[in-house]
Amino acid sequence: YANKSMATTISLFYTGQSGNPLTYVYSGSMVRDVSTSNAQDLIYIPTASDINNAVFETVSGNPLTPAQQKAALEQYINNDNYLRNRRGQYAERNGGRLPFTNVLDLNIKQDFNIKIAKKTYQIQISYDIFNFTNMLNRKWGRQYFASFDTYQLIQFRRFQTGGTVPIFNFRPPTDGNPYSVSTSTSPTFSARWVSQLGVRLSF
Repeated sequence: YANKSMATTISLFYTGQSGNPLTYVYSGSMVRDVSTSNAQDLIYIPTASDINNAVFETVSGNPLTPAQQKAALEQYINNDNYLRNRRGQYAERNGGRLPFTNVLDLNIKQDFNIKIAKKTYQIQISYDIFNFTNMLNRKWGRQYFASFDTYQLIQFRRFQTGGTVPIFNFRPPTDGNPYSVSTSTSPTFSARWVSQLGVRLSF
């Protein structure tokens, strides 16, 4: 437009991606094959009857009583599609999924064609907004992650003295989610919106 002296290009790039796989494991090793800190044993997903008959205890850092822990675990399993459909079975490796992500990037280019001494030069100014969705709404365009793609849902404490009955502890995850929201600002994998301005001269 403007007698071919100017041009504007607006582009939107959408990326939709399923969440990373997630494995539910115990905190603490029931089989004692590794140290507690390195335990990655797949959890048994209890039925309502299993939870009612299990032994829980109150520990430092978790003020919930055993009855409150049982109620919280029952509610958590019922609110999770994967766990709810696997009750009475062991969790599968990579069986769960983190939330689906939707990201929209915006690119604007403004071209100026300038004639100097019968020769045309082009100046292009570009402006990119990565994760434009997050700029529109801070709850959009989020990226999610779980450490080592696992979540320690249930803590195994120990076996009862002289017996084989396990004792557990359950503390509901923060915000009810087995994952964290990334705060990365790298343009190649941005969890928050970032922008950049560019200038190019063509002759």
